[in-house]
Amino acid sequence: MAALNTSDRLASSVLLEKIDKLREKNISQHVPLTQLVVVGDQSSGKSSLLETLTGLPMEHNVELCTRFATQITSRRDPESRVTVTIIPGPDASNEHKKRLSDFTFESLTIENFREQLPTIFKQANVAMGIRTDITGSNGKVFSKDVLKIEKRGPDEDYLTVIDVPGIFRNASEGVTTTEDIQLVINMVKQYIQDSRTIILAVFAGNGHIDNQEILTLSRQYDPTGERTLGVLTKPDLVRDPSEKHKVCDLVLGKRKPLTLGYYVVRNRGPDDTIEEWETDTTLQEAPWSSLPRDRVGPGALRTRLRELSEQITRREFPKIRQQVKAELDATRQQLDSLGESRQGEREQRLFLTAVARKFQDAVKAALNGWYSDEAVFQKSTMRLITHIVNLSDEFHDDFTRFSHLHEFQDVGNTTPSTESSCSKTELATHVMCSNAVDAVLDRIDLDLYPELDGIVCLAESFEDPDEDTMDWIHEMYMKSRNMDLGTFGGNEAIHQMGDMTRSYLSKAILMVHQFISDALDLACPDT
Repeated sequence: MAALNTSDRLASSVLLEKIDKLREKNISQHVPLTQLVVVGDQSSGKSSLLETLTGLPMEHNVELCTRFATQITSRRDPESRVTVTIIPGPDASNEHKKRLSDFTFESLTIENFREQLPTIFKQANVAMGIRTDITGSNGKVFSKDVLKIEKRGPDEDYLTVIDVPGIFRNASEGVTTTEDIQLVINMVKQYIQDSRTIILAVFAGNGHIDNQEILTLSRQYDPTGERTLGVLTKPDLVRDPSEKHKVCDLVLGKRKPLTLGYYVVRNRGPDDTIEEWETDTTLQEAPWSSLPRDRVGPGALRTRLRELSEQITRREFPKIRQQVKAELDATRQQLDSLGESRQGEREQRLFLTAVARKFQDAVKAALNGWYSDEAVFQKSTMRLITHIVNLSDEFHDDFTRFSHLHEFQDVGNTTPSTESSCSKTELATHVMCSNAVDAVLDRIDLDLYPELDGIVCLAESFEDPDEDTMDWIHEMYMKSRNMDLGTFGGNEAIHQMGDMTRSYLSKAILMVHQFISDALDLACPDT
């Protein structure tokens, strides 16, 4: 992998800083951001690894470490200082955000930070509303808020890592419950599921290498191992030679291969002085000495993480920028559709008046056929009067042709009179009207309007009248004669007039109903 030159590294640092600012604004709930996430068991040496990578002391108290995620950022700056703040979670209320904004520790030295660390974590728990007594009912067990620790100095390189609570399997009386176990696992899954996240899977080298739960968990979201980097800690505690060789095989890619590979890091112990830790020769002995030097030690891992962070950020930033812009444009459009601010009664009254006026203008234009405003009449269902005229013409023609039982005939002519008097132009007009009406009705989903059930009744088709008028008259005469010469009684039901009229009215109701719905959406888009 080619190393980045100075100009590329400076450009990457600018992009990394922009990503951090987006994360602080909780943009990640809308657009996934690039990030390095450290995951592992509570006993994996994760906290010690973070101390080794960042040069910052980390809280090892189980009760405090398992309650929230921690973002640790290093930045180059002429002045050395440590700043601690809290990034509100995505669902935080304005009141909660205000409370978190009051939490800040600024301009701390490394020594001050180390001394105040217990106080910082305890006050963070209070600010986030986390309860420390699991038997109580006030407060949360875990928080979506993120504790941000920013370390600046002239020798710092830009690097941001996110430490999520360590996975544990046994509840501690008075501290954690069995429900907390699943809560932590769900939090870890939430952080590692996105394709722009580099998973830093930490596990102890002196554990069961063949059955590492954190690797199994990471494979659920990274099945090919393309964005998972394995870190084996505590190599000095591996006593069995066969276990040492298993660790070496992992690093050499002979077992459980990962695209990003594995690193071996001996963390500084609580009793180690800096001199003892820096001069330790454990990883220079066999079989560790057979491993590539760029895969061993905190310096090699720190360099690799910085390169990965820069690479994924440079690769993904154009896509992130496009997605953020799209989200921003959509939000602005939605905001603009709401109109001017209307907090007071006067603004609300003006807003409702404007909505009513816009609706009334659309109705007036639709009833008069004034379709010049393309923004209003881009939907065909808005052209109400045209559709009603076409529907009326269709009803007129259908009523003329199909409403009676029998077709009258001219004497000596076997062709029905209605057809003989119907010109080709009239037939063409009827077909055009019918097609236009059908096109409009096809765009209307009757399922969206359950309030019209039992009101709208659409007939599919109508039967042609019989063509035996004279025979029918003779039959009726012979069946209904009485003593009054020249007259006869009887009652023949009107053929299809009722069905045709109901269908016509139903279509008109449906068109008007759809128009009202569209006009309301136009006048007030927000649901």
